[in-house]
Amino acid sequence: MKTEKTMSEMDLEINLNLNLSKMVEDGKILSPVFGQGFTGLENLGNSCYMNSVIQVLFSLEPFINRYYDNAYEHLMNCSSNANNCHLCQISKIFMGLLSGFYSKKKERDIIGSDGKKKSDEKEFYQDGIIPITFKNFYNKDNLDFMSNKQQDAYEYMNFLLEKLDAEEKKLGRSNLSEIFDFDVETKFQCTNCSGYKLSKVRTRFLTIFIPFWKEKKEKNIDCTFEECMQLWVNPVQINYNCSNCKKETIFNSSQRVCNLPKYLLVTYNRFVYDWVPFKLDIDFVFDENHINLELLTRPFTKIEGENLFPEDKESK
Repeated sequence: MKTEKTMSEMDLEINLNLNLSKMVEDGKILSPVFGQGFTGLENLGNSCYMNSVIQVLFSLEPFINRYYDNAYEHLMNCSSNANNCHLCQISKIFMGLLSGFYSKKKERDIIGSDGKKKSDEKEFYQDGIIPITFKNFYNKDNLDFMSNKQQDAYEYMNFLLEKLDAEEKKLGRSNLSEIFDFDVETKFQCTNCSGYKLSKVRTRFLTIFIPFWKEKKEKNIDCTFEECMQLWVNPVQINYNCSNCKKETIFNSSQRVCNLPKYLLVTYNRFVYDWVPFKLDIDFVFDENHINLELLTRPFTKIEGENLFPEDKESK
């Protein structure tokens, strides 16, 4: 018996055939590329955050050296159930992304947003790979990341790195996440007596904020990485109880990066609070050909007559 298609089934067919290969950047249509290292990941339903993290991490040399070089051999010789094997899941992803085996040039009809075929036009595409077993293995203990709802890429990267570290520890191997680790030192200085204290914390993300966001929002001005770095190192004034002055005074809080990592992970925070929290729609300009991180690592400015607080001297 012939049954009519439901609206959701029709929408699904349109989405599967919709012309998504014509990526647009700066007003120009980009041509698709194929071959080794040019394989994409299929969307599992709002999984772009996960796919983005996978593609970033697994394009880095330390990850390639550890996993891809031995991927084929492991897949051919592993006797474990692939669905429960950490190395099988990683090897499958690497073979899919880098081998070029799945990046085959194919041709199909172009379907418009109205669901109709566009004359005799054709478009090129590739199947890509579907990371469903990868998602099931690493995300199984997190209800948010197992769902089909959109999630935050920053949170997922942190989550996945911890998962990978735990699996590597079982194998007696070092944590690959160490290539992102660095130390941030903070200087708290009393503006009344010039006494100061230092603290240091280890992290793997540099979180930057948008300076003068109200003006940028009103005038539709872009934000540059240099502006964000300057804001990050600028002193911030806070009220704090000074152990030397024996009262609450104003402190300058400054921060610096002590040791840059092999790869610096930067998170661009677009969320602000103006009566209610909301997300800024301000473009972030990053010139990858002119990156100078010296500003982040500059020593703290010394104030005449400054002294380390006595309790901090004793702890050294």
